[in-house]
Amino acid sequence: MRNQMRLDGKTAIVNGAGTGLGRAVALALAAKGVRVLICGRRPGKLEAVAAEIAAAGGTAWAVPADVSREEAVRMLVARSAERFGSLDIVINNAAVFEPGRVVETSLKDWNEQIAVN
Repeated sequence: MRNQMRLDGKTAIVNGAGTGLGRAVALALAAKGVRVLICGRRPGKLEAVAAEIAAAGGTAWAVPADVSREEAVRMLVARSAERFGSLDIVINNAAVFEPGRVVETSLKDWNEQIAVN
């Protein structure tokens, strides 16, 4: 028998949770009873995911944030503690990618990719 971690009652932050893999992870965690603070840079997408989690009986809070900024990350941790009383899991899913050759990437785009990823 495999040892399975109990997730019910835990709290997680999932960044990049408005779409794609981040959304899927947030939904899966919520289905296991995890309270999920979902974050990203697109408030409308986050609110839609939070509503989907709530409709399924889960607990989610959408907090827009740019995780390339240290103060935003600190704010997310503080908000999790304030709202849910703890922070047990962090899923660092946010990413940006500009396809193309590295030598053709602008310094601005390169710095954003490094900061977010």
